Amino acid sequence: MDVRIVSNCDGGRYYPIYGELVLQVSEGANRLGQFVSKKCHIFNIGFNERYEILSSYRKYNFIKVINCDYDSKDLYFASCNELKKPGMMNLSVHRYSVVTGKSDIIYSYNDEISAYYDNKRVKIYILNDNYFLIQTSYKRYDEYENDLGFIDISLELYDVKEDTKRKIGMPYLEEYGIDKIIPIQGNTCIIKTGYSLMTGNRHDLIKPEDRPVEHIGFININQFISDILLNKKDFYFEQIEKFEKNITYPYIRLEDDYIIYSKVNYVEHNETVVYYNLKDKTLSSYKNKDVYRKSDLLETYLIDNEVYGLKRMEDSYEFVDLKSKKNTHIITGCEIVKIMHGLIVTQRMVPKRLFRKPYEAVEIYRGFMDDPVISEKGHVVDVIYTGKDNLYIFTKES
Repeated sequence: MDVRIVSNCDGGRYYPIYGELVLQVSEGANRLGQFVSKKCHIFNIGFNERYEILSSYRKYNFIKVINCDYDSKDLYFASCNELKKPGMMNLSVHRYSVVTGKSDIIYSYNDEISAYYDNKRVKIYILNDNYFLIQTSYKRYDEYENDLGFIDISLELYDVKEDTKRKIGMPYLEEYGIDKIIPIQGNTCIIKTGYSLMTGNRHDLIKPEDRPVEHIGFININQFISDILLNKKDFYFEQIEKFEKNITYPYIRLEDDYIIYSKVNYVEHNETVVYYNLKDKTLSSYKNKDVYRKSDLLETYLIDNEVYGLKRMEDSYEFVDLKSKKNTHIITGCEIVKIMHGLIVTQRMVPKRLFRKPYEAVEIYRGFMDDPVISEKGHVVDVIYTGKDNLYIFTKES
C-alpha cells in the first residue's frame, strides 16, 4: 500500500473520487436558517491542483445524497436558496461529471426551511443515471411524548428522464425504510434495512409489535429497480443476516474484503461483532458482554490479519487479540487519529529541545511495529483510502 502525507492542506473533510482525485468539502460563508453552506473543491493530488465546483450554487448537506453506483464518475450535491415567500426554500440536486466538467439539475422542489430543523430528514439514494430513491423520515413521538427519532418513513422512486415519482409498493420498505446502501462492485451493493434500536434507547421506548425488521444482505441494483417498477410486494436480495427476536444492528461498514457489522441482543445485553469475508463468504464472530448503550459497543480493527479490540483509556490505548484474548499491545504518548487497513495513524507532541521549539508530529505505523514508517511535522486534517491501495493523510501546520 502506498502511504502519502499531503501537507499544507485546508480544513474540511476529504472523500476519494478516483485515481488521485479527491473531493474536499469545507464550510462556506452563507446560511440558510440554521444551516451553514459548504464549499466543494476537486483536489488533484498528483498535480497539486485544486478548483471549486459549482461555485455559483449554495450547497448544503442537511439533505444526504448517497451515490450507489460503484464506478460512477459523477458527483451529486444539494443546493438551496430562499424563495420570496418567507420561510420557503428551493432545493435542487445537481449531478456533476468529473470527466467532462458538465453539470445538470436532476431534481428540484420547494419546501419549508423550518421542517428540516428538527422534524424531517431526507436521504436520496442514487441508484443509477435514470433512477433514485427519495426517503423522507419524520419524527415520531409515543403517547407519553417520548421522542422516538426519525422512524416514520416515506419512500419514492424518482424517474429522472420522465420527471415522475412513484410510491414503493413494498410494505416492508415503506414501514421500516433503508438504513444504508454501500456499493461493492459492479451492480452489487450491501443493503441494511430498518433502523437500529440502539439509537436513543429505542429498545426501551418502542413497543415490541412496532419494532423494525432489520435485514443485511446483497442486492443487484438493476434487479432492485426492476422489482419496484414491476410493483412487486418485496424485492430480491441475498441475506447475510435476517431479523431475529431482540436483535438490532447498530452499524455496518466495508473494509478491505470484509463486511463488518455489530448485532446486539438488547434483552441479554450482549454484542456479536461479525467479519464477513467477501471472497469466501465465511464469517468470524467476536463476543462482547454488558452492552447497554452505544458507548459499550466493541471497537474492532483488522491489524496484521488478526481482529483486535481497542480499549481507549485515559492516557493509553490497549489492543487485545480477540481470538486468543492473550496477545495485547499498549500504545502510549500519542493520540490515535485513525486506524485504516492495518495502518495506525497517530498524532503526538514532540517536546521542546535545545534550539528547537515543540511541534506536532504525524506518525504512521504498519501494525504494531516499534518504529513508524512515516514521521512528519503537521496536524492531521483527514485520512482517506482511495480503494487503489493508496492511503492519503492530509495535514496542516500546527
